[in-house]
Amino acid sequence: VVQLGGDSKEVKVARVLEGLGFQRSDYNRSCGDLSGGWQMRVALAKLLLSEPELLLLDEPTNHLDAKAKGWLMGFLKGYEGTVVLVTHEEQLLSMAGCTSIAEVRDKGLHLFRCGYDKFLVEREERVLRAEKAYEQQQEEREKLQGYIDRFGAKASKAASAQSRQKQLDKMDILEAPTNLASRKTKMVLPEGTKTAHEVIR
Repeated sequence: VVQLGGDSKEVKVARVLEGLGFQRSDYNRSCGDLSGGWQMRVALAKLLLSEPELLLLDEPTNHLDAKAKGWLMGFLKGYEGTVVLVTHEEQLLSMAGCTSIAEVRDKGLHLFRCGYDKFLVEREERVLRAEKAYEQQQEEREKLQGYIDRFGAKASKAASAQSRQKQLDKMDILEAPTNLASRKTKMVLPEGTKTAHEVIR
């Protein structure tokens, strides 16, 4: 799996490999002898040992057991460079020492300059503010539209009705924010082709 060269490098390599679940007896094995999951661990180990200034990780806990996940959280928390992490593992976000979080929600990218625990609080506050702004705008639009419908045809009120119509037309429409408690992933699958009535004879 690895070639060692120098005491300090050997210690560093051993620490990463053991953290990801490898045994000493695995060190001289060929990657081709390993399963796909263990080959992914080898690739992750190589990346971590390269120590780039910018470490990009996309779902790094795939193929890792609980012990290896715990080790990775500690490793990332102490990493000296910048880590960009894409993951669905909430525990990893919480324990890896994240300082900024970007969330994709409601057709937009929402940035939070904080750790994961504070992110949960701030996100709830932002959604509540967005809900309030949406409800206030809906009330305002209904009031304007009601005035237009009621007085638009009257000559004495035509000018004021037109003014309110312009207000309505210029208004930036707010979309209702996602309810975090009931948020569900939606999947739209194409309709499959119909099979014959007699599949096997």
